[in-house]
Amino acid sequence: MKRARLVASILACMLAVACVTDVVAPTPGSPARDLGVDAEVLTASDAAADQDVAVDDAAEPGDVDDDETRDLTADAQDAAGDGSGDEDEDATVDEDSATDAPADLPSTPGEVRVLTMNLQGLEGDWDARLEVLAPVVAAANADVMAFQEVVNRGDDDNLDDLLARLRSLTGREFDVARAAASETAGTTEGLAIVTPHEIVEAADELLPTGLVARRILMARVETPLGAIAIANLHLDPLGPATRRDQIATALPSARSFAGDREALVVVGDLNEPPGGDVYAICLGSGLLDVWGSLRADDLGATSPSDAPTRRIDYIWMWENRSGRLPVDTLLVGDTAVDGVLASDHLGVIGVLR
Repeated sequence: MKRARLVASILACMLAVACVTDVVAPTPGSPARDLGVDAEVLTASDAAADQDVAVDDAAEPGDVDDDETRDLTADAQDAAGDGSGDEDEDATVDEDSATDAPADLPSTPGEVRVLTMNLQGLEGDWDARLEVLAPVVAAANADVMAFQEVVNRGDDDNLDDLLARLRSLTGREFDVARAAASETAGTTEGLAIVTPHEIVEAADELLPTGLVARRILMARVETPLGAIAIANLHLDPLGPATRRDQIATALPSARSFAGDREALVVVGDLNEPPGGDVYAICLGSGLLDVWGSLRADDLGATSPSDAPTRRIDYIWMWENRSGRLPVDTLLVGDTAVDGVLASDHLGVIGVLR
């Protein structure tokens, strides 16, 4: 009996030692495997952080600190978990940022790209909007850009600020034609035509006055496809009768400026959706609505930019003997950065060939 108890005690001790050994002793290779997983997560996150900063340096230098803070937070979260959700979110942010990178809309030989956009003056937080707007305009890679609500207020000038950022982003210099249409309490508002090519001629004319004075600005630009004439408009926001008078005055001036053989593009904020009198007058004069001709099934609303419901920004082309035809059109400026949009209007791009 004593012998049986002794054997049982010995067996119990052996079993206890075996259990302790199983719990305490690590499986060979397991520490390296665990550390390896953590190292891979952190390395991937660090690479993503580096990529985020590089993209933001090219597009929005002022936002680097915020992105670095977000990436460091994501690294800390990844160290505590698998990080897969954060990596997906970072990839989505990078994709949105890349939408506004200058390389996204390369020009094609044999094509001319035209952009029109209302800059919204100096309204809102202009400094914040500028950091969103400039990459959008740079990404358009346009041969000719037409801007409305070009505003100067003392030392503040939205066009000068935009051009400085475009030079920094693109390394290009620009020819500029500008016309001040109205002045109120030391603030001038008007139009501009900007191009990386040469403006060989420019002219502007006063239009019938509505809420404020309005002008038509016209320029002849020597593009890779030869000279094209562009007319930039911003019609009265309140009075339909005034808009009718303004467009009826503007179109003959634009046609006379262009002549019969030169491609003529009429662009701008017409403050009226399709179906109105202005639209009918444009169609009746022989103008082709570029968006309507290429994307008839898409409303193409441009205003307000945060939830567009109305198409009031246009690119029209005169069907004359120039032989140029519109081949593509798209909207830009619909991506907010930290809740900030480039303008209260979307921009419209038209591609001619």
